[in-house]
Amino acid sequence: MKMIHMADVHLDSKVEAHLSKEQAAERRQELMDTFLRAIDYAGQEDVCAVLLCGELFDAARVSRATVRSILSAIGKHPGITFFCLRGDQDRIFKDAEGGDRAIMEEAFGSDASAFQQQEAQGFAAAGEEEKIPENLILIGDKWQQYRISEKVVITAVSVAERKLSYSGEAQDAGNDSGILEMNPHGDALADGMPALRKEDCNIVMLSENILPEGFGNESIDYIALACGSSPEIGSLGGRGIYACPGCLEGRSFMECGPHGFYVLEFTGGGELEKIHFKDIAGRHMWRISVDIGDLRNSGMILERIKGSIAALEGTLTVPEAEIGADGFAIREKKCGFVRKEDFLCVLLRGEVNPETEKNTTFLTDALSEDYSFVMLKDETRVKLDYQPYLQDRGLKGEFVREMEKDEELSEEIRDEVIRLGLQLLMGDEILWN
Repeated sequence: MKMIHMADVHLDSKVEAHLSKEQAAERRQELMDTFLRAIDYAGQEDVCAVLLCGELFDAARVSRATVRSILSAIGKHPGITFFCLRGDQDRIFKDAEGGDRAIMEEAFGSDASAFQQQEAQGFAAAGEEEKIPENLILIGDKWQQYRISEKVVITAVSVAERKLSYSGEAQDAGNDSGILEMNPHGDALADGMPALRKEDCNIVMLSENILPEGFGNESIDYIALACGSSPEIGSLGGRGIYACPGCLEGRSFMECGPHGFYVLEFTGGGELEKIHFKDIAGRHMWRISVDIGDLRNSGMILERIKGSIAALEGTLTVPEAEIGADGFAIREKKCGFVRKEDFLCVLLRGEVNPETEKNTTFLTDALSEDYSFVMLKDETRVKLDYQPYLQDRGLKGEFVREMEKDEELSEEIRDEVIRLGLQLLMGDEILWN
């Protein structure tokens, strides 16, 4: 038996930073394509459940096309149950009347907070209805429990702005013979977590990236978290572990590296056996810092940048885990291979000689031949040794001496003026950064 733990899909995200309107629209479609590809992967791998731990959407208004694509894709895989939590980005936005509404309710229907009905209304076209597939389970801010096999139980809540706690009183997790039978006691403790049986394999879903107090108890095998930028696995202190897969696809250069989801594998007896990461992102975001303080021209800088990219190959890792009789072992899986379709941000750093020639337009154009999108930021500072110029009897010396006397300019502006002035006096092209 297998499950997928996914979070932070961010469908309909604006992704407008550094991108043109057309590029942003293309990127939004790529986010949807990656999500649909993940669902297809679940079908190919005979996954029984997909745990969507929040942030499915990332916009105040979700397009009808997005909702239709989601419902259609989920409906094509009736053998997979999709448990969907509401995350911070999904939860609240201001409607036209100034009130608070939930994006999930806007997308899936005004009564979706009850999560018992199977029809969702309230789409843009008046009178038009969309049906929520029976295999899509929407989890609200009250605890719910589902037994998906004789041994495996899912306990879930969409975390609201309240303190969560764990209740240790034993409860029946539902009918052992039933698949996806709701625990009749599941929402009895609205402000506390329903008790878990030690003999079960307990999977807990939270739309958070912070473990609430008391969750490191001996009955939990796996806590599925959300709201992280990169994959993470850690110990609960008992028999279990927690994990956050990070976002499904990077949207900015703050979400660099591999992206995808965790695959949970179980033994025939229902014991959690292995957790491995599936990188499914269509593009990766890379942010590389390059020190060019010892270089003299753009050709040398370009080679240094390419060398830094090559050195990055395979150096990043994502955590995975294996569980055995003696407990679990967390290991690091090598990943991080820069591809032509990736987005690249290069930060030029260091103290450069004022006579250094660096043409950022040339560098950006050259790198754009190898990567889909390139953003280059020049964060270098001019390294000035005034002594040689102060003793110079020519124009360079006179220029530097006059600039040194100017007390109205900030140090940063003065350094840049001196750099440009020296380049001009040496007959070089003026480079505006």
